Amino acid sequence: VAYVKGEEVIYNIPKEKFKPKGEPQLDTKYDPRVVFIRLTPGLDGDAIDALVKTGYRGIVLEGYGAGGIPYRKRNILGKIKEITPRIPVVMNTQALYDGVDLSKYEVGRKALEAGIIPAKDMTKETTITKLMWALGHTKNVEEVKKIMHTNYADEIRS
Repeated sequence: VAYVKGEEVIYNIPKEKFKPKGEPQLDTKYDPRVVFIRLTPGLDGDAIDALVKTGYRGIVLEGYGAGGIPYRKRNILGKIKEITPRIPVVMNTQALYDGVDLSKYEVGRKALEAGIIPAKDMTKETTITKLMWALGHTKNVEEVKKIMHTNYADEIRS
């Protein structure tokens, strides 16, 4: 949105686009217990289970293409479906363009059915940070989903 140069704020986006609601306030509530996992052929449900048992409160998965997760041979979707009522799992992608579209292919639709939250077009860094921030404000997965899909600073196309 902007950066500070000396004592001046330089806006990357026209500041008129953002209408302040008073003085800025620093919000430092976040939960760092978020893990980023790149899907690999050997990943299974036991790995997800181990992360949950060690105290991680949120998971960002980097899926294939538009955000699919293989589910036939190494079915991690069963484990994901088991944890998503209490631990948000957000799907990101390694693809440079278009972002995550879980409705596009069967593997993505199965991920949606398992409760995965699509990161849409957010970068992985933004997705991780935003999930940490969301979990600092609520542990309710539905509220986390709303936060993840809310555009606060032009970080996501709604």
